Amino acid sequence: MATFSSPITSVDIQISSTFHPSAIFPSSQGEAANIIIMSSDGVFFYCCQTVLKRQSRNSFHELLPTNSDVASFVPPSDAAGIRAAPFPVIEVQEISQVLNIVLHIVYNLSSASYGPELDTLTQALASLPRYGLATPSPAEGSDFWTLVLRFAPMYPFRVYSIAAAHGEDSVCIVASEYTLQRRLIDMTEDEAFLMGGVRLWQLTQLHLGRTEALKQIIFDPPRTHFASASCSVDSQAALALSWGRMATRLIARSAPHSTSVEALMNGFGSALQEMCGSLQLLRRAGSLHYM
Repeated sequence: MATFSSPITSVDIQISSTFHPSAIFPSSQGEAANIIIMSSDGVFFYCCQTVLKRQSRNSFHELLPTNSDVASFVPPSDAAGIRAAPFPVIEVQEISQVLNIVLHIVYNLSSASYGPELDTLTQALASLPRYGLATPSPAEGSDFWTLVLRFAPMYPFRVYSIAAAHGEDSVCIVASEYTLQRRLIDMTEDEAFLMGGVRLWQLTQLHLGRTEALKQIIFDPPRTHFASASCSVDSQAALALSWGRMATRLIARSAPHSTSVEALMNGFGSALQEMCGSLQLLRRAGSLHYM
């Protein structure tokens, strides 16, 4: 934002650094700004009515003027690059950070340089229906969901639920991978409600399926072989018992979200060392399918 002192009102005004009076965007087809949208915290965004009317299904919540008989504001004439011309002014309830994202969506511009927080992105999404605006789509070149996915490692269930609520399947797929790093009980009721019954069921099946796959892997003990001088029936039975205990302990302490190959190797390291040469050969030959 840029701050200027108005010679008319003797007060400081804040103007968006992106949506300023001299800004021209491809979506406006060369048409200059001809309306000011003022956020609830008093920041001015200079926009093109043609773009707003084209993108909005309800004339931007019926706020766009139909004639010139509206309130106007004269920009400061002493500011470089700012024309002194009266513009209609409309006020909205969103704060400047949220309105900034909304207008970037309207103009199909990237807001990555602002580094918006997830709360800001979520509030912007919630504001779109009010102004008759469509949800941004990756297929249309919008990077909005790329910005949302930045938060998937930290808030996987929240990102998944937001994407599910807006029918963004590709975003759900990416976010679901990060949910496997958490437990299902870490999901809040609000997140479960927002994603809906179908998506909640799919996510639950994903987690349960991974748990069952883990059990099948680690509960398959080393296969036995004919007794030998170096590996008796009793030693093989003891190894199977030790293996079962380690598998039970691993399942009880962890889950697919926290079970890596390294964790498996550490957990079964002692059992692997107890294997005789024959078992080691069988394991290396691929006859044992537990690793």
